[in-house]
Amino acid sequence: MENSSAVDIRVALHTIAEQLPEKATWEDVIERIRFRQAVAEGKKAAENGEFADAADVSRVFAKYGVKA
Repeated sequence: MENSSAVDIRVALHTIAEQLPEKATWEDVIERIRFRQAVAEGKKAAENGEFADAADVSRVFAKYGVKA
Protein backbone atom coordinates (compact mmCIF):
# COMPACT_ATOMS: atom_id res chain seq x y z
CA MET A 1 0.00 0.00 0.00
CA GLU A 2 1.29 3.47 -0.88
CA ASN A 3 1.86 6.12 1.75
CA SER A 4 0.06 9.46 1.45
CA SER A 5 3.19 11.43 0.50
CA ALA A 6 3.81 9.12 -2.47
CA VAL A 7 0.23 9.62 -3.61
CA ASP A 8 0.56 13.41 -3.15
CA ILE A 9 3.70 13.43 -5.30
CA ARG A 10 1.96 11.48 -8.04
CA VAL A 11 -0.99 13.87 -7.99
CA ALA A 12 1.38 16.86 -8.13
CA LEU A 13 3.24 15.34 -11.08
CA HIS A 14 0.01 14.83 -12.96
CA THR A 15 -1.00 18.44 -12.25
CA ILE A 16 2.37 19.72 -13.48
CA ALA A 17 2.11 17.60 -16.64
CA GLU A 18 -1.38 18.92 -17.39
CA GLN A 19 -0.23 22.54 -16.99
CA LEU A 20 2.80 22.29 -19.27
CA PRO A 21 2.58 23.63 -22.80
CA GLU A 22 2.42 21.09 -25.61
CA LYS A 23 6.05 21.66 -26.63
CA ALA A 24 7.46 21.57 -23.08
CA THR A 25 11.02 20.39 -22.56
CA TRP A 26 12.53 18.41 -19.72
CA GLU A 27 14.09 21.69 -18.57
CA ASP A 28 10.56 23.16 -18.28
CA VAL A 29 9.55 20.20 -16.12
CA ILE A 30 12.61 20.54 -13.90
CA GLU A 31 12.03 24.29 -13.51
CA ARG A 32 8.43 23.75 -12.38
CA ILE A 33 9.48 21.08 -9.89
CA ARG A 34 12.26 23.27 -8.50
CA PHE A 35 9.82 26.15 -8.11
CA ARG A 36 7.32 23.95 -6.26
CA GLN A 37 10.10 22.72 -3.98
CA ALA A 38 11.23 26.27 -3.20
CA VAL A 39 7.66 27.30 -2.39
CA ALA A 40 7.16 24.23 -0.17
CA GLU A 41 10.36 24.99 1.73
CA GLY A 42 9.29 28.60 2.16
CA LYS A 43 5.88 27.61 3.49
CA LYS A 44 7.44 25.16 5.93
CA ALA A 45 9.89 27.80 7.18
CA ALA A 46 7.09 30.34 7.61
CA GLU A 47 5.01 27.81 9.56
CA ASN A 48 8.02 27.29 11.83
CA GLY A 49 8.38 31.06 12.36
CA GLU A 50 11.59 31.23 10.35
CA PHE A 51 11.74 34.42 8.33
CA ALA A 52 14.45 35.67 6.00
CA ASP A 53 15.42 39.04 4.60
CA ALA A 54 15.32 39.79 0.85
CA ALA A 55 18.98 38.78 0.31
CA ASP A 56 18.39 35.39 1.94
CA VAL A 57 15.29 34.81 -0.20
CA SER A 58 17.18 35.67 -3.40
CA ARG A 59 20.01 33.32 -2.43
CA VAL A 60 17.67 30.38 -1.77
CA PHE A 61 15.67 30.98 -4.95
CA ALA A 62 18.92 31.15 -6.96
CA LYS A 63 19.75 27.69 -5.60
CA TYR A 64 16.69 26.40 -7.47
CA GLY A 65 17.32 28.45 -10.58
CA VAL A 66 14.57 30.95 -9.82
CA LYS A 67 15.36 34.63 -10.30
CA ALA A 68 14.05 36.78 -7.46
